Amino acid sequence: MILYPKTRSDLLRIIKVASKHKIALVPVSSEWDFHGSTVTDGGAIIDLRDLNRIEKVRPTFDGMSIDIEPGVTFQQANEHLRSQGYRLLVPLRQPPQASVVSTHYGKNPVLEANKYGYHQDWMILTYQMAIAKGIFVGFGSEGLETVGEPGDYPYSPRADLGRMFLGGLGSFGIVSRATVKLKYNPPKYDYLFATGENLSDLLKKLRDVTLHTDAGQTVLIADPKILASYLAKSRTELEDYWNKLPTWTAIIAIAGTDEYIQTEKLDLIDEAASNSLKLDENIMNLDISKILGPEFRLTDNIGSNFDLAPHIRIEFYTTLGRLGKIRAAANNLFKLHKIEEEKIGFMSNSIEMGRSYFCEYDIYYDGGSQKMDPDSLPNVGNVNLRELYEKVYKTIIEAGGVINMPRNPIIADLIYPRIPNYYEMMRVLKYCLDPKNIMHPRAVFAGRGGIEPKTVQITREVV
Repeated sequence: MILYPKTRSDLLRIIKVASKHKIALVPVSSEWDFHGSTVTDGGAIIDLRDLNRIEKVRPTFDGMSIDIEPGVTFQQANEHLRSQGYRLLVPLRQPPQASVVSTHYGKNPVLEANKYGYHQDWMILTYQMAIAKGIFVGFGSEGLETVGEPGDYPYSPRADLGRMFLGGLGSFGIVSRATVKLKYNPPKYDYLFATGENLSDLLKKLRDVTLHTDAGQTVLIADPKILASYLAKSRTELEDYWNKLPTWTAIIAIAGTDEYIQTEKLDLIDEAASNSLKLDENIMNLDISKILGPEFRLTDNIGSNFDLAPHIRIEFYTTLGRLGKIRAAANNLFKLHKIEEEKIGFMSNSIEMGRSYFCEYDIYYDGGSQKMDPDSLPNVGNVNLRELYEKVYKTIIEAGGVINMPRNPIIADLIYPRIPNYYEMMRVLKYCLDPKNIMHPRAVFAGRGGIEPKTVQITREVV
């Protein structure tokens, strides 16, 4: 069944009934899910999209924040904030209909992650979670302000259990309210482009350029398939971009006033020239800058692209030195299974001015639903896509890639056996918060649930 709470009190009532009758609960707050992380094996889906109140915009110790419920989308929040000169950072390749809270709680990477050493930080400052006992509990980052009224404490004394719950996504409780960081809304975006045939060479040159100039809001490199997802509004346009775009296109986004943008452009172009790299204001006579402007603010085309070209996403983090090894291992796997090159997309987003990279493989398939379930994927040719999905992740991990968020049981079962003490500790916490195992049993723990603290040998490594 699917239940639609209208208020946070409704949510607690649902949890109390579910706890009494041992009914599994799976929260959903977004129209889009690219990883099957909201798939349930029976029980009840809790659709949180009616919990969509924007409560307050207010200052925090280092800027501004917004208090919102989980049903609030990026589009809704950014429209509310536009007149105030603020915005929420756009998640990488997520549609505007995505939930702010679930997207940031799930640590999806954002598009601005380069300038001044800015990194993929914890966008949620503090949050409220409904746990299986039928009560709300406040969590937050130590040293950040609480979700309560200003003046309760100068800084939050709460434990930041959200970081410990990476991959939890509803398995410890249902996030019902959050305070999220805001950024200033720049008056204008502009772009510089570089193209190349060799990904590693292009990445290295761009890293040197951004390190020496400290310029550019973000540096994104994509092949034609993924870059087309930012640009196309129809299947015809999508295929046209696939055929026209270069092997690799790098996008350097610059935000600010006209004067500021022009200064940064000149710095970047001069530095690139000294690295034998040409930066242009456009490529292939395509008016890409005008299209990218809205995409970097709301990603309007990303959602429709999934319907135009269904795919599964495989995400990982790495360094420049390891990326070549990972790509070679993955490409060997694709060749072994005779996966055609046109079925594979790849992109990389620079983090901390090229010190590390968020990377994504897209594997395209015919047909399917936008609510992707890894356990029931179709075939790609004669290859079972579910099996390939698991093998690619395993190959990336063994080649040195880092998986930031185990977004479904397939990924979790590849990662957590490698760190048994951590996984054991998570299962103890699961039992303490959810002894009846009703909170999204499938996520992370694949239905296994928690374990009682008394049955666990707490080792020095866990401590």
